[in-house]
Amino acid sequence: MRSRHARVLKNTARTAVRLLAALGELPMGWAAPGQSPDAALPGAELSHRQGLMLLDAAGAGPAIGSQGGALLARATRRLMHLMRFSPGMALAQVGRRGAALCAAIPEPYRREAVAWAVAAGCDPGQLLRSNAVADACCTALAMGAQPQAGRALLVGRNLDFFPAGPLGRATLVTLWRRHGTLAVASIGWPGFNGVLSGLNAAGVCGLVLLNFSSRGPNHGTPIGYRVRAILEQASSCAAAIAAFAAEPVGSSHYLLLADAAQAAVVWQEDGVTHRHLMHDGWLSCSNGARGGDGQACDDRGLHLERVRRRGVVDDAWMRSAISSTYLHGINAQAMVVCPQRRELQLALGDAYRPAALGRWLSLDLRAAFAGARLSQAPLTRLGRCAVQTHYSRCHPGNASPSQSSAVA
Repeated sequence: MRSRHARVLKNTARTAVRLLAALGELPMGWAAPGQSPDAALPGAELSHRQGLMLLDAAGAGPAIGSQGGALLARATRRLMHLMRFSPGMALAQVGRRGAALCAAIPEPYRREAVAWAVAAGCDPGQLLRSNAVADACCTALAMGAQPQAGRALLVGRNLDFFPAGPLGRATLVTLWRRHGTLAVASIGWPGFNGVLSGLNAAGVCGLVLLNFSSRGPNHGTPIGYRVRAILEQASSCAAAIAAFAAEPVGSSHYLLLADAAQAAVVWQEDGVTHRHLMHDGWLSCSNGARGGDGQACDDRGLHLERVRRRGVVDDAWMRSAISSTYLHGINAQAMVVCPQRRELQLALGDAYRPAALGRWLSLDLRAAFAGARLSQAPLTRLGRCAVQTHYSRCHPGNASPSQSSAVA
């Protein structure tokens, strides 16, 4: 009886959050970032393809920032205006936390962000705070599967962030080609020059996830900038893990790292770097506590353990699996990354239509990483895949059956 009441309370809370998120987006619709036209500057090019914004930016730090800010001036200004209503921005403004995070941004990225703000005509301080907000408010889920029977390692991920609609529509895939570093593809937004979700030319990917079980904030580099610095240098998952542990990070968020052969979840807490590697060809990560077996042990993590026993792990299965783990009302982005193929599969959503149930696109980054223009990278629409039963509708210990509905 007690467990039944707990389920009812949980479902009621989820419904309330979904409604509040949907209602919260209504007054923000007018502030949704406008679309900047296709344009090019020396070393930079902005293009729009099948509803996806792509920015190719090459050069030194300040030059990259100036080019990006000029090409995306309108979108950046409107997004900064929208972010004033974000709960994460409110947290970053209160007390010393936001100021400490901004002060810890590495100088090359700080100059880049300031140059972007100046070119876009917005407040540099606000842009820096927006970049540090990931340390205060971000949630997602990712999982990896080891290659089996000739299949490549895959990583799936939901990124749940309020407000999902404006942020989903403003999604920007940026290919950073900073001089002297590896090229990095980042799935973010105009003006955001850290990395929450990214893949580099060497086939190393990094995904940031909020850690609800954290006992308090850390002091160090904001994690979005640490991830970008790692991806600009690391040629393997092992090298990325070592780089993460080398210096303090400004939050205890989880970071899922992967290459073509290995995946790991790492985080820092109480001055110690923790690491969980793949076990039995599997690694899952959600936002709650992690078990002794190195896997997520909250309701979503346990649901993934049930889902993984069903079907063959391939691209369609991974998209199907993450369709069961998004958070209602705030599912702005869903993605599958294949490090071996340098491929990004991406879907965008809003408070009413979760990204994980939306239209999926596949972006082949191999030629772009080798020097070709990002605007010419093969971009294709993916076929339909089965949608798994959402974790909130499954009782603990039960198998997770597939539904007859499908994803476009």
